[in-house]
Amino acid sequence: RNRIYKLVRSAGMQDAWSAAGRFTGGTWPNPRLPLARWLLRLDFVFSSEALVPRTAENLATSGGSDHRGLIVRLAWR
Repeated sequence: RNRIYKLVRSAGMQDAWSAAGRFTGGTWPNPRLPLARWLLRLDFVFSSEALVPRTAENLATSGGSDHRGLIVRLAWR
């Protein structure tokens, strides 16, 4: 939650995970062990007031990245 996050939020964008996600939404690190926890939420999806986040979830696999991917489903307000 650094200054860039605050700047985006102050411009009227909403954090989709905060609006529609469950648990912590951690995306990093992407451990090799399936039961290990993802500690930090470093990746974000923002939406304008015209779009409403319906769901937000982490991908089960990373596709080779050290971050877990995010899927956010949006709907028109």
